[in-house]
Amino acid sequence: MAVSSLGAGSGLPLNQLLSDLVAAEAIPLTTLRNKSASVQSQVSAFGNIKSTLSELQKALTALDDSKFTSVKATTSDAAIATVTADSKAKAFSGKLEVTSLATGAKVATAALTDVDGNVATKTSAIGAGKLTFTLGTATTAPDSFNASAKSEDTFSVTIDPDKNSLEDIRDAVNNAKGPVSATIINDASGARLVFSASATGAANNFRITAENEDGTPTGGLAQFAFDPANPGGGSTTRTSLGVDAKFKLDGIELSSASNTVASTVDGLSFTLLKAGTTDLTTSKDTSTPKTALNAVATAYNKLFDQVTALTKATPQAPGAEATARNDAPLVGDPTLRNIMDNIRNEVFAPLANTDGPYNSLTAIGMTFDKDGKLSLNETIFDKAMTDEPDAVRNLFTPTAFGAETQSLSQRFASSIEALTNDTDGLIKGRVDGLGLTTKSLQTQQEALERRVAAVEARYRAQFVALDVALSSMKDTQNYLGQQLSALNNLK
Repeated sequence: MAVSSLGAGSGLPLNQLLSDLVAAEAIPLTTLRNKSASVQSQVSAFGNIKSTLSELQKALTALDDSKFTSVKATTSDAAIATVTADSKAKAFSGKLEVTSLATGAKVATAALTDVDGNVATKTSAIGAGKLTFTLGTATTAPDSFNASAKSEDTFSVTIDPDKNSLEDIRDAVNNAKGPVSATIINDASGARLVFSASATGAANNFRITAENEDGTPTGGLAQFAFDPANPGGGSTTRTSLGVDAKFKLDGIELSSASNTVASTVDGLSFTLLKAGTTDLTTSKDTSTPKTALNAVATAYNKLFDQVTALTKATPQAPGAEATARNDAPLVGDPTLRNIMDNIRNEVFAPLANTDGPYNSLTAIGMTFDKDGKLSLNETIFDKAMTDEPDAVRNLFTPTAFGAETQSLSQRFASSIEALTNDTDGLIKGRVDGLGLTTKSLQTQQEALERRVAAVEARYRAQFVALDVALSSMKDTQNYLGQQLSALNNLK
């Protein structure tokens, strides 16, 4: 006799009994799954550690000798001039007296006449032909112009008959990308063009030669002609003469085509803003190396906090089961201890072949506090930079102590590379080991799952047989009961 569901024939809770028996068999399976999850969390934790180590390595790579050669330059009056310094700058102080600023040459046309003799607008036709611009030096009183012989200082634009409006002429000049640009100005008397030199300075004045396509000497493009040697000889006039900046440095008279002066003092570049007198001074810039060293400390402290969190053990509550612990994934892992020991050693270890007191990161002020955090003691660092700035810089200079030597930061970065590289790094070895553990646990889990399934099938078959047997016995009992009742009724 078949039963429709387990326990239906016998009336016993066989489904629940089967579920409890299977759950008991699967207890080791839960343990294996928990172990697999723990291993995966360890793999993820090592991935985070590797990423943070890479940030520390990046900060170390940026910590090179260029950070220790910086010079800070200042002016006493930034409204008169500002100054910047590069790595070539040396100690300097002087008085800068700005007499006049450099200006750019500029000329403007009078109100123009179009081809029909009317006052021109920006869209009306002016005429076809060619405009030629030539740079050179110009003077006033007397007026003169000395054209440059450099080919790049002359350029021409051709104005086509079908594109000869004021807008077309402006665009043709600007699209030539020469040393002169054009702008349209509109006022009550009409539209006109203003031509401006792209650079300031006396050598960037310019002459405009115009050739009308029909050969006529007036009207059309001839309205744009301008000769600095005869500035009043046409309808185009000068509005600004290109002149060099005039200034004195410690009484020495100097000039510059630009208001940005970059070659007067080695390593210094100053921008002239207005006439007046200001002091220039330079000093060692300790803020740049401090920023770089603090970046290393910040990256280390991020790693320290991360390692602390990943190795934190949670105390077990009194009377709690052992499985109730919630420790961080890398509690007791020796790999992290090795990593942190290696890194701390790099802070303390002196650089090989160095002499004198400044031979390590600790010696120049990188110190650990009582909590294990790294920071820069600026008092120690400032003293080192005052006492022996070259010795400090050499610590971060590649091959400063021989062709095969490394700087402190290079050595430190190399030690991190040994921990993080994807070929034979310490972290890769640990993660590979965890991978093998994961495979082993997976194999055990699959085998146990098969065994639990087999046990469940065996129990189910037995319970089905029991259910059928009990159901049959129950049917027999009912039949016999019915027969006995019938015999009693015959009496």
